[in-house]
Amino acid sequence: MAAAPSSLFTLCTVRRAFEEAWPEYAKAIRRFFQLPDFYLELSSATDAFWIGTSKNSLKSHVLLSGDVLVNLPVLVEAHIIKTSQLTVRRPPPFDIDEVLGYFHDEYVNVVPAPPLKSPDVVLEVKKLLDKREKAAKRAAKLDDSKRLLEKAKEAVRKENGKIFIAMDVETYENDHDCVLEVGWCLYNPNRPHDSNLWPKHFIIEENINVNNGRYVENHKFGFLYGESEVKPLAAVAACLRADLSIPGAVLVGHDLGVELDFLGTCGMGPSDVPQEQYDTAVLDLARVGKADAQKTSLSKLCAKFGVTTARAHNAGNDAYYTMAAFIGLTTL
Repeated sequence: MAAAPSSLFTLCTVRRAFEEAWPEYAKAIRRFFQLPDFYLELSSATDAFWIGTSKNSLKSHVLLSGDVLVNLPVLVEAHIIKTSQLTVRRPPPFDIDEVLGYFHDEYVNVVPAPPLKSPDVVLEVKKLLDKREKAAKRAAKLDDSKRLLEKAKEAVRKENGKIFIAMDVETYENDHDCVLEVGWCLYNPNRPHDSNLWPKHFIIEENINVNNGRYVENHKFGFLYGESEVKPLAAVAACLRADLSIPGAVLVGHDLGVELDFLGTCGMGPSDVPQEQYDTAVLDLARVGKADAQKTSLSKLCAKFGVTTARAHNAGNDAYYTMAAFIGLTTL
């Protein structure tokens, strides 16, 4: 395979350079660079088109080799004359440095574009771009998960003095705005192993007679790691706010979205919620090693670390299990 040229530009970059040079003919220039005609116009040029992925945006592009830019002014001029029936001045020498001034990016996984001999091939190239872009995003997602897991492992080091709080919220199966239970589990790595976890479970007083059971298991009164407390939602929110305000607090959850939404409905803004957060469902992607893998359920993730998730869908139990999964992931 031929080596990639040292200079590669997106068609948008090159088109904008011509529009700047000849603003009075911007419409004709845009037509010249339209798909698929432009590709077919240069299909005979050797190594004119390449496909690469931007290191910054992760978007994949059809790229134009800098080597063919020298011939483009003549082709653009001919197109303008043909479509406008006017004679126009020739552009000044095409300055590659000027093009770089518009948009400079680095591209990875650069390969020659397939021979562009028909509109059908152009469509295939566009499909290839979409496929590469999705692959690049998956790779970036996996890299982010790995970096986050390493950050989490560093965070649990005893000398960092952090307190981790795993949350879980159970809502009514027929109305997710109706909160039935809230649970959280504090973890202090600085304490001895047999006393470093504090699970808490609260049953919402105003919804004490509302129960799941048709679609979601009902274990409201099945807290296994302490005594449940029955309190109004406002009182539970106040208790939670107090714990989240502990210096060095870090928020943990499994698919944190529900918990973050709950905090918002309780009137907690960004300043009330720990900025350092870890989602065990995201951290687990690093363990699995595949960004497109289906997210592992909390029970299956706990099973990987020998933790049995009895009476799941009790908010206190699930908060405990979430913390167990977090500890397992950060001690791999």
